[in-house]
Amino acid sequence: MGTGIVSILLHNLPYNGTSIYWISVVIFAFNVFLFVLFTLISAARYTLFRGIWTIMLNHPTQSLFLGSSPIENLLDITDGG
Repeated sequence: MGTGIVSILLHNLPYNGTSIYWISVVIFAFNVFLFVLFTLISAARYTLFRGIWTIMLNHPTQSLFLGSSPIENLLDITDGG
């Protein structure tokens, strides 16, 4: 999530040149790549190890992870990175 704000800050600099623009595009693409990678890893975890879903739901601290995923998805969509 920190890479998204870096690409936005570089893109919105007042002395924005073509090199800074392309650096911000590369950082934004890296952010999208990381988001897709970790989403696929999480999906693979729950499909390969089906019993882990119920164990995670019953765990007092690991179940809090479920709230972070929708928030991250909404932040990536609304903020653009």
